[in-house]
Amino acid sequence: MFRTSVLAPLGLFLTLATQTACDTRKSDPKAIAVEANHELAENKRDAAADAARIQAEADTKIAAAQATFAKSREDFRHEVAANLVTLDKDVAALEAKAKTAKGQVKTDLDARLGLIHPQRAAFAEGAKSIETATVATWDTVRAKLARDWTDLKAAVDKA
Repeated sequence: MFRTSVLAPLGLFLTLATQTACDTRKSDPKAIAVEANHELAENKRDAAADAARIQAEADTKIAAAQATFAKSREDFRHEVAANLVTLDKDVAALEAKAKTAKGQVKTDLDARLGLIHPQRAAFAEGAKSIETATVATWDTVRAKLARDWTDLKAAVDKA
């Protein structure tokens, strides 16, 4: 009982003393400014750390997107080159056939080959745009080359 009666007022005294000290510090402008500056500095450090983390995540995503784009562009470039090799074999076969053909067949083949050669040259020239295509122009470049390839392939198949 004696312990309780002594400890209770002591606890009350400590609580009031702490509260009074806090109240004094809260009313002291210098103490308030120091505390505010400390909080501001801490918030700036936290914001800088968050910004650095977010930038690092963004850099990682950008690098992955650039790598994916570069791979897509290179795969398409390889596909176009392989298609041109196959097409050139088909054109060479048509040219050989035109050399041995006679009459109307020869005339038709020569006329079609006369249209195919410039079309093939234009496609090969357009394929160079793959190298300079950016992310912003990629869809347009790819779609144009796909259309041009379809037309060129159809012209060769028709001959």
